[in-house]
Amino acid sequence: PISFYCVVKMVMYKMSAVGLVLLMPASRADVLMAWHSHGESCACAMQDPIHPFSIDCSEAGAPALRAAEQTLLACAPTAKACAMLDETGIQPCQSAFYTLQAYHDHCEHDEAGVETHIVHEYEHACHSCTVPRRYESEREGMCPLVDCDDKHLALLAYHTLNAACTASKCCSTEDEVAAFLLLTSYHDECDASQIPSVALVAWHSFEELCEAHLCNMVDASFDPLECVANDGTSASANHPFVQVREGNAPPLWADALLGQGTWLIVMTGMLLVGLCLVGRDVRAIKKQALSRVDTALMFAKHEARSVDAVQMYSATETGQV
Repeated sequence: PISFYCVVKMVMYKMSAVGLVLLMPASRADVLMAWHSHGESCACAMQDPIHPFSIDCSEAGAPALRAAEQTLLACAPTAKACAMLDETGIQPCQSAFYTLQAYHDHCEHDEAGVETHIVHEYEHACHSCTVPRRYESEREGMCPLVDCDDKHLALLAYHTLNAACTASKCCSTEDEVAAFLLLTSYHDECDASQIPSVALVAWHSFEELCEAHLCNMVDASFDPLECVANDGTSASANHPFVQVREGNAPPLWADALLGQGTWLIVMTGMLLVGLCLVGRDVRAIKKQALSRVDTALMFAKHEARSVDAVQMYSATETGQV
């Protein structure tokens, strides 16, 4: 087993890596905090100049959607690509994702004539914002309230749809509609990490088949462009979540340097582990060698005593003769 010394060194090294993040400049730390935050409203996110976008469900927004689709298709589905800054200090991949994701979540999917299901290929990489589906008076009514921590109800709804629905037919009974409405609430209200993955897949699989039974998450007074603070007050004039001041966006060379530093940390950590393992083996070999030397000395002393005993016996025998 690895020695206690090696374990302590590895723990100390990980702590030093964390310290690098804590010692980053304020602009870099702000970007990382924004990147790892969840649940920010799209109205607030669009006020951040590092990833500008808009929400427009009309045909006038179609050109922006098509441009965003082409931009996103050119991006790798990785967190690094979504966080990458261009020469102007903007995240083009993240901006494109926000544009398509906000339209996908808020508008009718065929309203602007643009396919936005591509966002599902980038959900694990890019940061998502929150915007409820637009209010429609002809829908089933308000969506049911759910507890995002209650996965059992989500799984029950999933099993109901999975057992009854097919690739061409769903939401033909009251039980199926009720299950779909529950999954709609989970999908729109909860973070993806709180929902069983099979439930999310089921909702997207049957979304088009059950589109006539969608429910409203908000009433007619909801404004998707109004940024609301945590206390419920309007914050459109002053973004309450993340403010990236003009000129504070980290330059491209800083991203490259941070990436090289990360690899340096990883390689140095591997070197330390290797040295610990080599040191353990050297100590074991040294211990074994010392043990063999002790054994040889013991036999040498025993042999010397035997020679002395033989000589004494011979001298005694000679004296007697």
